[in-house]
Amino acid sequence: MPQKTLVKRVQTKDIQGEGTYVVVRALTWGEQKAFRREAEARDDPDEQLIEATLASRVIEWNWSDENEVPLPLPKDDPTVLDRLTDEELTCLTRAIFGTAKEGSKN
Repeated sequence: MPQKTLVKRVQTKDIQGEGTYVVVRALTWGEQKAFRREAEARDDPDEQLIEATLASRVIEWNWSDENEVPLPLPKDDPTVLDRLTDEELTCLTRAIFGTAKEGSKN
């Protein structure tokens, strides 16, 4: 019987270049509902909540900056998220919140 896993590897060739990937731990439906409840309870959109979720869910990646210097994992240096492009952040968000379909490999 196949075993369910919340960890998935997403190829990011279109975002970071050939051979790149990110490994994330996806949110369950219950975690997504709790996230939305917490976000809605706040008066304004809270970037810290989103960044904390991203930082805690990225397990591995081989991403680099524009000078090909490897980027630290967000759990080790959450400020790395400030150096990502909107396209890169969207990729992470989709992978973690469960909307990334293409290129994913469990």
